This record gives sequence, structure tokens and C-alpha cells, in this order.
Amino acid sequence: MINYVSVIPFIAIIWFIIFFKNNHLNAFLTGLIFVSYLFFATNYSNFNLNIDVFRYIHRLIGVILILFILAHIVRFKINLFKEQVPILLALFFAALILSFIGNDIYFPHYYHYVRNFIFISAIVLYLYYFIDSNEKFSEILDLICYLTLILTFFTIVETFIFGYSSRVDLYFGNPNYLGISLIPGFTIALFSSNKLIKTLSLLILIAIFCTGSRAAELSAIFSLLAYLYYKDFNKIYLVPLLIAIVSLSFIFFDKIVINKDTSISRLAFAAITYNIFQQHPLNGIGYGQFRRDFHKFVDYEVFLLKNHEVNESFIANNPETTFLDSEIYNIMDKENIEFIKNATYKEKMTHNDLLTVISELGLIGILFVVILFYKIYLELKRLLFHNRANCYLSIALIGSSLIFSFFHNNMTSFMFWFVIFIPFIMNRNYQIMEAE
Repeated sequence: MINYVSVIPFIAIIWFIIFFKNNHLNAFLTGLIFVSYLFFATNYSNFNLNIDVFRYIHRLIGVILILFILAHIVRFKINLFKEQVPILLALFFAALILSFIGNDIYFPHYYHYVRNFIFISAIVLYLYYFIDSNEKFSEILDLICYLTLILTFFTIVETFIFGYSSRVDLYFGNPNYLGISLIPGFTIALFSSNKLIKTLSLLILIAIFCTGSRAAELSAIFSLLAYLYYKDFNKIYLVPLLIAIVSLSFIFFDKIVINKDTSISRLAFAAITYNIFQQHPLNGIGYGQFRRDFHKFVDYEVFLLKNHEVNESFIANNPETTFLDSEIYNIMDKENIEFIKNATYKEKMTHNDLLTVISELGLIGILFVVILFYKIYLELKRLLFHNRANCYLSIALIGSSLIFSFFHNNMTSFMFWFVIFIPFIMNRNYQIMEAE
């Protein structure tokens, strides 16, 4: 019997082909990369083969897009440093390169993350140059929305199968990343002028709560608030919103309030980041290095936070530490201590993109963030002049993505950067339209 989850990508592809036959302002590959993001990039099904089929397909699509954008740049002799998006990507890449200087770099991790940024930057540049009209952009937003509804359907189905108390992840491996994958489509549906699509946004919101991802839930609430502000807090929208939030909170109470994954690990990671910044303020410890070197910056104050996730990984990396003599562990039996010392998984992520920037890129990374936010602010001001609805849609999309990034590592995805640059794309398209 075929697992129904395994057929979801095939259903998405069939639907996308049908969609493309009726909506072909964009190139086939332009739409395909969004299908790939939602259904291939984090799909762990391999159909009993020795390779992760869908993830290799995602990489192949990305490589083809990169070849197209390189050919486009050469053919039209594009000067990448005349437009803000390529410049901002180049500035962040420069911060990654500078983080190498003066640090004891574990090169496999550094190479992996720098290569990933080059890969996703090329995809973002492709989208920036090929989605060159707001009609094309609207078509992409519709595509994302409809693809999200497919994910929503299967998320709700899985909730009915396994019950409300279980967190749904489909093929994502982590419910949080299913949650953030639903957020752009939810936000787009919420701002849609199509009343049916706007109504279906409630189903997407339910699916987000089905994942039990509190970061995604907060992101969804931000999008709702941005929408209400756009609508000038019309009471006709406020009452259904409150009813929906209260109802969902009651139904998914176990996931929201009694989530068994609750810990103070993020507080510990923040304390570790502070220690790193004190010792490496200028350029951090190097891009991609936190996961391997975090334990070098765990002091006794961090240890006394009593976070088992951090402490046990610290002990696994430092089996002879004197911290084991503390009151936390001196009552533990020897078998458990030996188990911790011999733990095979010794790496940890920051679970926060801002902490990643501070710890791995230092003041140089922080300076980039300041520049980026200032540029986004200017673009949003311009977009407000062109189209108020698109401005608030951009705010909702960017804000919800950034909120998720405060709780998880999100900036290694091309979708994160694409969302960040949405107002840049829209303003550029308005500029092209005015010039014509």
C-alpha cells in the first residue's frame, strides 16, 4: 500500500501543470521552483531508494535556474551592481567571507553554508529578473496560495487520522517547517480580493495550528494584525478573528500550552551567543560554526540554566568537565552520566537567525542587518505610494517570516530572501510600467 504522504508531490505537480496551461505569464521554471520549495526541498521520502529523490530534484531545478540567470546576465550584459537586490546579496556574501578571517574554521560546515547561500542567492536573482511585471508577480502569488491549499488539505487530513494532540509534519520531518511553509500562502489568501480564497484562509490558519508550531502561529497572528490594520480595524473583521483565535486555542490547547517540547534552550543559546560576541565581536566565529563550536562558550552560568538539551551536548563534547560535580548532576547514576558522555549527536543550532548573525558574523553581520532593514523601510515607503494593499501585504509577509526566524533557522531558504525582497521587486516593476 502506498503511503498517501508520498503521493502529495505528484498531486502538486499534476495540479501545477494544469495551472500553467491556464496561467503562463511566467516561465514554467519560475513557477516550478515554488512547487519545489513546498513539495521537494524538505521531502524525506525516498521510495526505498538510496537517494533522497525529491531533494535531488529540488537541487536540479535550482541548478537549471542558475544556468538560466547566468545566461540572462551575459546575454543582456546586466550590471548587477546597479540594483539594490544584487548589492544587498553581495554585501551579505562579503560578511560571510570576512567571517573566515582570524577564526579556527571547520571548513566542511563553512563550505556547506556558504555554498548554500550562493545557491539560494542565484535563485533569488533569477526570480528578481524574471518576475519583471506585477502581473507576473500576481500570478506567482496565486500559485503559492493554491499550492498552500493542497498542503492545507493533507495537513487537516493527517490531523483527523492521528488526532488533535499530535503535531502534523507530513513529509517535512519537523512540524515547525511545515508551519512556516503555510504562512506565505495564508497571508496571500488573507489579502486576496477573491472572497472564496479569503474565506479559505481560515482553513490554512487551522492547518497552521495543526502543526503545533507556536512560531508559525505567532507569524500567522502578525499577518492577521497587519491585515486588520490595513482594513483600519473594521469591527466586522475583528469579531470573527477573535472567535477564530479563541476556538483554535481551545481545540489545539495541548499543542499550544502543554507542548512537551517546551524548554529554555533558546535562553541558553542567547547566553552562549552573548559569550561568543564578547570574545569575537568584529566578525564572529565564522559562518556555520555555531553548531560545532557552541560548547566552547558554555560557561558555568549557562550550565546552571539547567537546560538538558544544551548541557548534555556540552558534556558530550567535554566529558571531563568539572561541571559534572555540580548539584545538577551529582545525584545522577553513573550509567546515565556515561550515556550522556557517549552521546553521538554533539552539535546544536541557534534556533534563531538573529543569534546566528551575531554569533557567526559579529558586528559586520549586525551592520548588514541594519542596512537591510533601512533599505526595506525605504522600499515599503515607496510601495505605499504605488499601492497600499501591496505595501501591507509585503509588511505581513516580511514580518511573519522574521517572527519565525526569531525561533528557528530560516535564512538558509531561498524563500526567506525572496520574501524579504518582495517590495524591491514590486517597486522595480512599477518603475518599468511607468517608463513604458
